[in-house]
Amino acid sequence: MRSHWLVFLLIILVSLYGCSNTEMDLDSTTRIDIEFTTGENKMIIEEDTINLCTSIWKKIQWNLEEGKPEEMEPVKLTLFILTDKDMPERLYEYSIWFTEAGAIILDHETASLGRLELDSTVELKKILENYSKPGV
Repeated sequence: MRSHWLVFLLIILVSLYGCSNTEMDLDSTTRIDIEFTTGENKMIIEEDTINLCTSIWKKIQWNLEEGKPEEMEPVKLTLFILTDKDMPERLYEYSIWFTEAGAIILDHETASLGRLELDSTVELKKILENYSKPGV
């Protein structure tokens, strides 16, 4: 009888673990909010522009050993990612420091740092500045 309870408990735990989705799927991004260093808030909601941003975002090399630049104010980005069609989007917050050598990105959830190469940085900055609309 005891083994039946253990099997039942194991099935419940495996089901709960399988239903929880902790992986971020950038292809399910529905909106990007941007807070520039000037205090201006903008957003990107067009699917083509979001796809351009997420394709660049996938190029980030995570787990940098270097620190974030303290002398610069970061641009703040919030990605709205749909994880379940019956639930609201999950928000992922980032800080981005645009430097002459590229961008340094801080993931607020994991506290990990990443780097974006210069050519991708220039492209991302251009999209954020030129293809975003005034935010709410």
